[in-house]
Amino acid sequence: MGIRHEGIVRGTGRFTLKQLRNSRTRFTWKERLSFPWWIGGPLGAFVAKPILRWVWRRNLHRFKVLIEGVK
Repeated sequence: MGIRHEGIVRGTGRFTLKQLRNSRTRFTWKERLSFPWWIGGPLGAFVAKPILRWVWRRNLHRFKVLIEGVK
C-alpha cells in the first residue's frame, strides 16, 4: 500500500508485507520525505529523522498491539 504526503513536508511511503516461515509475516514501512528550505531542507530532515523514527516505531507498536492483541 502506498501513501503520498502533500503537506509542508512532501514525499511518499510504502507498506509491504512479506510471508515468512512458521506462519509469520514481516511488515515493512518505508518513507521518503522532502523538507522545504524554510524548515531546514536536508538539514531539517536530518534533525527530524530520530524524532520521526521514534514516532513511527511507537505507531507501529500500537498497530501491532491492535492486530495481535498483545503488548
